[in-house]
Amino acid sequence: MKKRDRLSKKQLAALREEEMLAKKKKKNKLIIRIISYVISVSVIALGVFFAVRFIWFSDDAVIRRDIKKNTAAQNPAGSPLKKAGLEDGDFMWALYEDDTATVTYYFGNAEEIAVPEKIDGHTVTTIGNACFTDRKNQNTLKKITIPDTVLYFEKYAFQNCAVEEVTIPASNTVIREGTFVNCAALKSIELPDTVTKIESGAFYGCTSLVSVKLSSALEEIGSYAFGVCKSLKSVELPESLKAVGEYAFSDCTSLEEIAVPEGVKKLSNAVFNNCTVLKDVSLPEGLTEIGLSAFYYCTSLEQIEIPASVKVMGDYVFCHCTSLNEAFLPEGLEKLGKYVFADCQSLEEMFIPEKITSIPAYTYASCKSLRSISIPDTVTMIGECAFTDCDAVESVILPEGITAVDICAFATMDNLTYIEMPVSLKKIGTNVLQDSKNAVVYCSTKECDAYKYADANGIPVKVR
Repeated sequence: MKKRDRLSKKQLAALREEEMLAKKKKKNKLIIRIISYVISVSVIALGVFFAVRFIWFSDDAVIRRDIKKNTAAQNPAGSPLKKAGLEDGDFMWALYEDDTATVTYYFGNAEEIAVPEKIDGHTVTTIGNACFTDRKNQNTLKKITIPDTVLYFEKYAFQNCAVEEVTIPASNTVIREGTFVNCAALKSIELPDTVTKIESGAFYGCTSLVSVKLSSALEEIGSYAFGVCKSLKSVELPESLKAVGEYAFSDCTSLEEIAVPEGVKKLSNAVFNNCTVLKDVSLPEGLTEIGLSAFYYCTSLEQIEIPASVKVMGDYVFCHCTSLNEAFLPEGLEKLGKYVFADCQSLEEMFIPEKITSIPAYTYASCKSLRSISIPDTVTMIGECAFTDCDAVESVILPEGITAVDICAFATMDNLTYIEMPVSLKKIGTNVLQDSKNAVVYCSTKECDAYKYADANGIPVKVR
C-alpha cells in the first residue's frame, strides 16, 4: 500500500493543510515580488517624471519658452524672423532674414555687462521686448553698455531692472514705451541728440532718477513718460519740443522748476499733477490750452503768469494749489473749466475776462484769502458753489444781465455782508447763501425775483 493510504484521516487532513499553506506561501512570495517590481518601476517612472517636470517648469525653462514664443515676428526694420531661441553665453537672441540679431534676454547675474556688437557673426541691432527685465528677482545688474550698432529698443526693454547706469547709443531716434519703467535704481540718463520722441511711460517710476539730459532734437514727450520720478529736481525742455503728453511729469514730487518752450501749444491733462514742490513755472506765449488738472495739487506754486494766447482752461487746473497767491486769467480766455482755482487758499485777487459768459461750479471754492469778487457784465450764469467758503470776501455785486445763480454759489462766506442782485436774475438755486449768516441782499425793487427769493428764505433784504 502507498504511504498516503496507510495514513489516518486526521493525518491526511493535516497533510493537505500543510500542502495548501506551502502553495499559499509560494503564491504570496510571487505576489510580493510582482508588487516590489511594480513599486520599483513606479518609483523610477515617478522620479523621471518629476525630473522632467522640474526641468520643464524651472524658471529658466519657462523663461526660455516664453521668450521664444513671444519673439517679434518682424524686427523694427521690418525683416521677418528667421530663428528664435538661440543662445550665446548668457544671452538669448533671435536671427532675422536681414542677417541682423536681436538680443531677447539676459540670463546672467553680473553687475556690469556690455552687449556685444555681434553674436555668431550677426550684427546686434535691437534690444528686444523685456530683454533686461528682472524675471527672477536677482536685482544684480547695475550697469549696461549698449554698442553703437543697436538702432532700436523694443518696448519695456529694461522694465523693473536694477540698473543704475545705461549708455544709449547715438543711433537711436525713439525711446519706446515703458523702456525703463520702474527702474527704481536708475540715477541719471543722457539722451543723444538723435532722439526725437520719448514714448509713453518710458521712465515711469524711476524713483531715483535725479538727472535727465534730453535731446536737443526732441519733439515729443509721451504720456506718463517721467511720471513718479520722485527724485527729479529739474529738467530742461528743449526748444525743439512740440508736444508733452498727459501725466508726463505727474507725481514728480522733487521737481522745483519747469520752463515750457514756445513750440508747445497745449499743456496736456495732469502734466504736472501733484508736483508738490514746484515753485517756478514759465509758460510760453503761443500756448492756447491748459488741460484738466495740469497743475493739480502743486501746493508750493505761488505765482504763475498765464499767457495772453491761452483760450481754454480745463477743469481743476490749479485746484489745491494752496500757496498760489497770484494768477490772472488772460483777457482772451474763452472757456473756463470747473474747480480751476478751488482750494487756492492763498489767492487774494481774481479777474474774470469779458469773453467768459459763465463761472463754472466750484471755480473759486475755498479761496479763503480772496478779498473781492469782480464779475464782468458778460457773465450770465454762476455755477454751483462757485464762491463757497470764500471767507474774506465782504461784498459781491452781480452785474445786470446775469440770469442764473446755482445752488450754494455764495454759501459759507463768513464775512459777506453785502450782495447786490439785479432785476435780470431769474433763476436762483437753493441755499445760495447757506451759512453766510451776515449777508444782506440788496435789490433795486421789491418786485424782482431776487427780493422775493430772499424774503421767502428768511435772508435779510433791502431796496437800495
